Amino acid sequence: MTDTVTVADLDLPRWTQRAACRGVRVEVFFPPNGVRPVEALAMCEGCPVRLRCLEYALEEGIAHGVYGGMTERQRYRERRRRRRLAKSA
Repeated sequence: MTDTVTVADLDLPRWTQRAACRGVRVEVFFPPNGVRPVEALAMCEGCPVRLRCLEYALEEGIAHGVYGGMTERQRYRERRRRRRLAKSA
């Protein structure tokens, strides 16, 4: 029998205690390749710490999973967009 790991079980910053995903199975945010994480993205929409979560993922360079309402591909594009803006400023 395998224990289910939830977001609340992870060693994360204090602000995550207010996250909508607290107590949700981690697998929801790390789906298999080619599977759109619809449930995770929907949960992030109304989350009170969504933007903080996104900034955390961007600052820490987290490459996998859904954070702050963005998939890894979306965060990659956001990092590129921010680098371009910083260069043009």
